[in-house]
Amino acid sequence: LKKDPAVRTLAERRPGLGNLSTNQEALIVASAFLACGRSMVIVKPNIFEAQNLSQRIHEYLGEGAYFFGVEESLQVEAIASSPETEASRLETLAALSVRKEPSLVVTHLAGIERYLPSPALFRQRMISLKVGQVIEPSELRNSLRLAGYRLVDRVEQPLTYSYRGEVVDIYSVSEDHPVRVEFFDNEIDSIRYFGVEDQLTISRIGSFTAVPSTDLLFSREDLQQIRAKAEAKLEADSQKLNEEEKAEFRENIRLDLSYLDENIHENYLYKYFAFVLQAYGLLDYLNDPLVILSPAEMVYDHRSSMLDQNVGYIRDMASERRGVAKDEVYRGDKEVLGGKDVYEISEFPVTDKNARTQIRPADFPVLSLDMAMREVGNVARE
Repeated sequence: LKKDPAVRTLAERRPGLGNLSTNQEALIVASAFLACGRSMVIVKPNIFEAQNLSQRIHEYLGEGAYFFGVEESLQVEAIASSPETEASRLETLAALSVRKEPSLVVTHLAGIERYLPSPALFRQRMISLKVGQVIEPSELRNSLRLAGYRLVDRVEQPLTYSYRGEVVDIYSVSEDHPVRVEFFDNEIDSIRYFGVEDQLTISRIGSFTAVPSTDLLFSREDLQQIRAKAEAKLEADSQKLNEEEKAEFRENIRLDLSYLDENIHENYLYKYFAFVLQAYGLLDYLNDPLVILSPAEMVYDHRSSMLDQNVGYIRDMASERRGVAKDEVYRGDKEVLGGKDVYEISEFPVTDKNARTQIRPADFPVLSLDMAMREVGNVARE
């Protein structure tokens, strides 16, 4: 496959690729990734196309291939975010935060323009534990709170933790089962997986890393910037309100800011990323990646409709005095792609013969049910 014209075209970053099926694109991108030995980020117009392509690429590459998906509607994210999408996103960020080798990430427009915490802050909020480690149980509980874990009486769902005496239970999105950490004074005595239903031990392990339970992570400096700018915007947006409306508006914003201060991570609080001075995104989690827009025409076209929908939602929230209005709900394409190595795959057929792929779908004969049953019978008799 490395000798395929389309693979060579992409690996050498020559223009000309276009009109690819999902299977063709997956094989070409995976092969070019292996040939280049460089991180790549493929940007599709929407999450559906990104998921399809990611599944195909993962079948070919396995380790080193990741999917980064986000809800394309901030309103949907606020009220009915997909747990599977959120878990996959967090696992990808955790892997990219520590991975040294090149990575291939498939995302979509909303994913590449989404605000994220800095890679350093995300790594800082990851919690690594091992048997024999000395750490105060109270310090572990505080770290879990900062990482977005919710305190419950009994751990039954991911993104939660509980404690009683010298035992701390943690359910990370990166694990199939919750983990029970048992202390002897301030030393970790044992770490074990346990069952949610019966609470019985499944197996003992020597170490464990809990990834943050959210990507809505803010440093102390971030929170100071958010508070100052949000309060200034609140005063400006309150000028035409009566006293009763002003009081309602102030109370709603005060509640939002208190949630942020107390590390209560509700998805609708994403909008406050726009008030942070230093912005980060997915590309900051990789070292000099090649960014592939596919197909570029559809990615650019989709941006206006995505922005219109989400800016409209933010403005509606502001008009109902449930949030301060700031239109920069995503990082701009010029900010994200400026200075990056960007390659565009077209949605239209290739005119350059040297870029035309030789990859074609396999042609299997379609048998009628009667003929298929006869073949099964023949094989069985043999």
